[in-house]
Amino acid sequence: IAGLLIGITPQSKRILSYIRELGYSFLIPLFFVWVGASFDLSAIKDVGLLVLLFIPAAIAGKIIGCGAGAKINGFKNREALQVGIGMIPRMEVALVVVATEISLGIFKGDIAHQMLAATILLVVITSILAPLLLKIAFKEKNM
Repeated sequence: IAGLLIGITPQSKRILSYIRELGYSFLIPLFFVWVGASFDLSAIKDVGLLVLLFIPAAIAGKIIGCGAGAKINGFKNREALQVGIGMIPRMEVALVVVATEISLGIFKGDIAHQMLAATILLVVITSILAPLLLKIAFKEKNM
């Protein structure tokens, strides 16, 4: 409701500029500090099977989902694959979802630490993997 009210005011662009500045300069970095401080490094050793299922499913979901959307919109197969691969990296949205579920008590105890560890690994691995896969996807066929 607050967003709607701000949107209809004559000063909405100025207000949104202040909100954006506050978010990017303070609130968003604070969120990442909170996630990092909440992270239990020892939980990484307990996420083996979870990560083995979670990361390939997340990558396949992005390639298939975004690639299908690109294909439906007239992209060629190779271009649709490139779009899907380009969308692989997952960042703050995945962390926000897991952090929200933890704070709401949906994930508790060890599973909360494991989900956060798996999500952080997902962010790191997809951020490293996507550019490598994009390089391959954009390589000319004749080379």
